[in-house]
Amino acid sequence: MVAAARADGVALRVVSGFRSDAEQAVLFARHPDPKWVAPPGRSRHRNATEVDFAGGPGLRWLADNAARFGFVQRYSWEPWHYGFLPGCGPGGAPAASDRSAAAVSLPGWVPAEYRALVLGAALDNGIAPPLLAALLQAESGYDPRAVSPAGAQGIAQFMPGTARGMGLRDPFDPRQAIPAAARLLAGHIRSFGSPVLALAAYNAGAGAVRRYGGIPPYEETQAYVVRILTLAGGGVPPAGAPGAPRAVVLVRAGGSLV
Repeated sequence: MVAAARADGVALRVVSGFRSDAEQAVLFARHPDPKWVAPPGRSRHRNATEVDFAGGPGLRWLADNAARFGFVQRYSWEPWHYGFLPGCGPGGAPAASDRSAAAVSLPGWVPAEYRALVLGAALDNGIAPPLLAALLQAESGYDPRAVSPAGAQGIAQFMPGTARGMGLRDPFDPRQAIPAAARLLAGHIRSFGSPVLALAAYNAGAGAVRRYGGIPPYEETQAYVVRILTLAGGGVPPAGAPGAPRAVVLVRAGGSLV
């Protein structure tokens, strides 16, 4: 989105992004008006889906173009505050009755032999298909025999205990593992109300997300979430593929409200 704005001669400047509950508490103490600053524990910024932009010509450009990139102006009285929508709750995934159209939304790098499985599992569980596709790419690169140094197994990298808890008999069988991954991710989305936090829970565990009140401060988990959102949001090729970015950098923006 920033690149598209730049091509139109508009500079978008982010002044605030992810905020922990502790950071939100400081802001709320300074200005305890919930219309303008959400109390800690209720701010959408803790889900890493929200961005505050600087004023100026960028706000007009955002009003006209942000929806093309999956962003919506959250509140009518805050023209600088935009939130990311793809996969965020009901309506994020295409209707199950329109699977042929939804198939088009799967990134081209999803292997042909898994496209129907990924699409069906995502739609059956109310998940945006590109989100599940990107998770599997990040977990194993679609290698059904993958085993991590920590012992995670298969295309969706289930730990044995998690697999048993999900009723997954064979994590090396994609026909079982992909639907199980979709069920697990959907459960996290229901628990945390955010696909971003659901991804963090898939990687670091639900307990860690609850303990830190958001994405845990683990470099691996933060990079994992950014990589999946990048892959899912723009159909970006996986690392090593033609046209793939060399790296994705997570900028943890600070600052106060505009």
